[in-house]
Amino acid sequence: MLKIDLMRPEELGDAVRLFVDAVHQINRADYAPEQLDAWAPDDAAFRAQLQNKLASSLTLAARDGDTLVGFGSLLGADELDMLYVDPGHLRRGVGRALVQALEQEACRRGSSHLTANASITARPFFESMGYCVVRENTVLRRGVVLQNFLMFKELLNIE
Repeated sequence: MLKIDLMRPEELGDAVRLFVDAVHQINRADYAPEQLDAWAPDDAAFRAQLQNKLASSLTLAARDGDTLVGFGSLLGADELDMLYVDPGHLRRGVGRALVQALEQEACRRGSSHLTANASITARPFFESMGYCVVRENTVLRRGVVLQNFLMFKELLNIE
């Protein structure tokens, strides 16, 4: 049974591992290996930085029993910052449940919309959730160029 609630401090290390695995396994058809390494390096400095980022954001955890199977975070009231699902749990409703919970939280915080920077791989998922592409972005991570999309959704009918 999938449960969504706030990420616990003791889960931050598992979330970082999930992030690195998800980026490298799920996105490899759309990004080159050097892009994946720039996006999700597996080194101690990056792991510490990401743990701090998750700890200082509103981060929701998706658990199947006691196992972390995904997470998502909000920045402020209107930016879906991170959304990652364990590669072994794709297409089981984890991402959808996390996005719905984050949208509800954004509404509780007074936002009428939500934005997200979606990877090439995640774009179809976000479109299926009612998000529209605003523009294509080119970002530089560790000297490597990556492409993603600024996505937008009105939240007027979210309960």
